[in-house]
Amino acid sequence: MKQPRTQHKFSMARSPWLVVVAALTFFVMIATTVAVVVATSSTVNADKQQYHVVTIYDDDAEQTIITTGGNVADVLKVANLSLGQHDSIEPALDQDLREAILIIKIHRARPIMVIDGQRQVRVITAAQNATEIAAAANIRLYPEDSAELLLTTGLSSSGTGLQLAITRAKVVNLRLYGQNLTVRTQENTVKEFLREKNIQLGSDDGMNLTLDAEISDGLRLQIWREGLQTVTTTEVIPFTTRTVTDATRKVGYREIRVTGQNGQKTVIYEIETRDGQETNRKIISEVIDTPAVEQVEVVGIKSSLDGVPPLTARMGAQTYWVGPILRKETWYDLPMSVVMRNCGQGGYYSVRADGVKIDRDGFVIIAANLNRYPRCSEVDTSLGRGKVYDTGGFAANNPEQFDIATDWTNHDGR
Repeated sequence: MKQPRTQHKFSMARSPWLVVVAALTFFVMIATTVAVVVATSSTVNADKQQYHVVTIYDDDAEQTIITTGGNVADVLKVANLSLGQHDSIEPALDQDLREAILIIKIHRARPIMVIDGQRQVRVITAAQNATEIAAAANIRLYPEDSAELLLTTGLSSSGTGLQLAITRAKVVNLRLYGQNLTVRTQENTVKEFLREKNIQLGSDDGMNLTLDAEISDGLRLQIWREGLQTVTTTEVIPFTTRTVTDATRKVGYREIRVTGQNGQKTVIYEIETRDGQETNRKIISEVIDTPAVEQVEVVGIKSSLDGVPPLTARMGAQTYWVGPILRKETWYDLPMSVVMRNCGQGGYYSVRADGVKIDRDGFVIIAANLNRYPRCSEVDTSLGRGKVYDTGGFAANNPEQFDIATDWTNHDGR
């Protein structure tokens, strides 16, 4: 016989504790899910954050901060710094922070009295060299002019300030072998002027003034040669660059103190011809119309890793913290000509006085994890600013390890 079907019903009135347990279980599950999502999101966001070690030079003041800011303006906020209307900053405020280690330079504007003969112009500028200071006062300086920056009184509220005193070169209107030139000089006599401009008079040359004649502003000087044909050309004088080291600035600091400018010279050739063909040509004069302006670059040599001792052969290896990064340094001694074909070096490298191998620009040669630090990227080490040229098996186990190329074992310069 078929058994009757039994039905079970739960009454809220008779079993209220079951409802409470079910509700609590539901809310615990929801809370746990939310916590996991938040934790996962925080971890992902933390992984995406990039820490930057930024050194700020505010004129002579220096401070280093660690930040996750996105651009230079964010760094100034963290450092509680602001810019005045005429202050200058490098890089620009909207420059993104892309490097792990960065240097920011701030030059504060100050009042300067520019004195150009009878003309006096007061400017407020952050310019650092005479040419740029004069430009801020809408005054043009020629390379032959001289300018001296002096500390004076009465230019600011504190009673002291700066004065740029300009001494103008004298203008000489020179007619040289048929070529009209306008040149400038600080020399006092025609003889000194000819020596300065590298003008050598030949036995057949004539001149309208004597060698001991005094140079005055606007002087007219004529030099001519009889019997031979001359050709005049204008040529560029490339500027040279001089590097000045600054032990108070960290490695990686580089500032162009004076911007280089190409000069110009007038070259006059004496030409001999036979049957209408040129048979001989020689330089009889090279006059520098505009001297080249030497570029002066200031380079920091102070270690950018505060408190980290330089790696030594006896030490072998060391670890230290760079912000949240645990860095490891080791060294090796192998010929580097093959890997130095990268980054425009063409196989070139040399050995520094302390035995550390460096490239043409003075960067320490580094082997690193190329996925973390791409080839040719710049990094900071305890031995100075480095550049990545090489890699090795160590990089797979420790992507934050730098292996520094040295000559500490073989002492053979290779």
